[in-house]
Amino acid sequence: STGLLLIPDEIDEWNTNGTSSVWVSVPSLSSSNDFIWACWGNPAATNPPAYTTNGTVWSNHDLVWHLKESSFPYADSAQQHPALSGTAPGSTTGDIGRGCAFNGSSQFLNGGTVNVGSPFTLSAWVKPNPTASNIQSIWANGPGGFTSAGFRLYVNAFNTQNGALVLEAANGTTGTQVNTAAGAVSTGQWHLISAVVDHDGGTAQLYVDGAVQA
Repeated sequence: STGLLLIPDEIDEWNTNGTSSVWVSVPSLSSSNDFIWACWGNPAATNPPAYTTNGTVWSNHDLVWHLKESSFPYADSAQQHPALSGTAPGSTTGDIGRGCAFNGSSQFLNGGTVNVGSPFTLSAWVKPNPTASNIQSIWANGPGGFTSAGFRLYVNAFNTQNGALVLEAANGTTGTQVNTAAGAVSTGQWHLISAVVDHDGGTAQLYVDGAVQA
C-alpha cells in the first residue's frame, strides 16, 4: 500500500521493441481500488533480484511450465521439475507469450516424479483443436484406462468430441471420475481449466475459466 514494496516477479520475455511479458506474484486484488504498479527504465537497476530466477515467485507451486521452449529441456519456473524427456511438441503462440502445440496422440512432456500431496490443484491454459475426436490429456500421472493407477485430467470423453472436462482417478483395481457437462470446454479458443482435488477426502471440483462446472 506504500507503493514501495517490490512484488516478486519473473520476466517471461523482455522485448525493448515490442510487447514484454512478466509474471507477478500478487498477494490479492480484492476490489477496483487495488493496484499494482510497473516501473522500468532505471539505468542503475542492472542486477535483477534473486527472486526473478530462483523460483520464489512460485513458492507455493510444485511445477510451473510456461512452455516457451521449442525443445528439451522445458524449464520449471518453480525450479523443481523441468521436463527432460517425452516427445517434444511444436512451438506456437500461446494465450500469454509462447506455448506448445501437442498433436493429441504421441507428444507429451515428462516432469518425473512429483509428490502432489493432498489437497492439490492441477491447472492449465488450453485451446482444444476442433478436429480432436478423442481424449485430449492435460495432466496425468498414470497410463490410460479407467482402472489404471493414478489420475488423468483431460478434455473429451473416450472416442468423442463432446468438450467435457474429466478428472479420472483409480488405484489399479477400481476407478472413479468427475466430469462437467458436454461443451464446457469449447474448441478453437483459450480456456483456463483447473481441478481442485482433496485426495484424502475423496472429493474434487472442476473449473473452466474460473467458474465451478462439476
